[in-house]
Amino acid sequence: MSKYVTGKVKFSYANLSGAMDPGQDATYSVCLEIPEGEQLQEIRQAISDAVQEGIDTTWSGRKPEGLRLPLRRDASGAYYINTFSHQRPGVVDRKSNAVDPGKVVSGCQGRASLTFFPYRSGSSCGIGAGLNNIQLSGKF
Repeated sequence: MSKYVTGKVKFSYANLSGAMDPGQDATYSVCLEIPEGEQLQEIRQAISDAVQEGIDTTWSGRKPEGLRLPLRRDASGAYYINTFSHQRPGVVDRKSNAVDPGKVVSGCQGRASLTFFPYRSGSSCGIGAGLNNIQLSGKF
C-alpha cells in the first residue's frame, strides 16, 4: 500500500455519514479535485508504487491489461480521485481539532490522507484509493 497526504484539494460529493440505506454496511466517500502541479506528479508516483506492489503481490507478477486507475480527468480538464473507506475517516480543522464529518460538503477545501492499494475483484483489476483522514482548511 502506498500512503499519501495531499496538498490543498477541493472536496465534492462528500458522504461521511455512513450508510445511505438501512441495512447496508457503512461506506464513507469523497471526491477530491486535484489542481495541476507538483502534487499531481506525487500522486502519480504513489499510484505507480501501488501498481508495482500489485505486480509483486496481487497480479501474479505482471501488470493486467485494462488496469483501472483512481486518477481521472474530466471534460473540463480537472483531475479528480474518488476515495472511499469502510471506516469513518477522522475529520479535523486547521488546528487539528475534531470536526463533525457533516461539515465536509462540496466546495470545502483541505487535505486528505489516502492509501493507494492494488485489488482484483473477479475479472476487474486496479488501484483503489482508500480515504484515511481529512483536514478542513476552508471553502473555495
